[in-house]
Amino acid sequence: MKEISALGVQAFVRDVVRRGGKATKVAGSGRGAVKVWGKEGGVSIVQVRAKASGDWHASRRDEEVGAGAANPTFWAFVDLGTEPHATFIISAEEFAADVRCEVDAWMADRPGRSRSGGIRIAQDRIAHRRARWDLLGVSVVADANIDTTHLDDLTVEKKKAPAKAAAVEDESDGRTRLVADFEGYRIVALREESTGRLEIIAGQMVGRHFPTASAAASAVASLVSGEKVTKDGADFWRAEG
Repeated sequence: MKEISALGVQAFVRDVVRRGGKATKVAGSGRGAVKVWGKEGGVSIVQVRAKASGDWHASRRDEEVGAGAANPTFWAFVDLGTEPHATFIISAEEFAADVRCEVDAWMADRPGRSRSGGIRIAQDRIAHRRARWDLLGVSVVADANIDTTHLDDLTVEKKKAPAKAAAVEDESDGRTRLVADFEGYRIVALREESTGRLEIIAGQMVGRHFPTASAAASAVASLVSGEKVTKDGADFWRAEG
């Protein structure tokens, strides 16, 4: 999954450059957020999803515009299973409205459900947005003569590194406040130092409790990715400070 996501972002960035724009990954927002500068100087934040087969994965939380840490203005769905690969570009507002309709129907089918969990995005659902590069202010036609070999290692927009040394305690009850950025989502949790238990208070799986940081990290990553993922809590979370 990680390799497919990285390849999808790389393909997307190369496509933008070949169409006269500029693109770079957004630091601190997971693997899929890209900042795009159009030919006339307009700027967009694009959340990239990639697949090699089957459907793309998203979250029911995506019914809210700006739910992710990167606050995307557009979504790009890259299909690496075709030659050449295909890209579908949709505005954040349109995508959120589409997800919201699905979630509403899912909730109505069984009242009392939580508006959370993973969903699948089939290609026919966004087929009308194929190759809509004009939405990002770049050329619809790519220039194959533009060299993109230097984009093998994508440049990450520079940000001040978050403090990791000292734990910052939540003033309300003494628990340590932790934060994680994954696939465009920011998740905030409180950790009880005596037991190691975590409560997620913002982002994906809000309100859930987990016995360890690793259990919480794996659950969040699995939800967002749409498949079972195992994460090391020490690498996934950082103290907010």
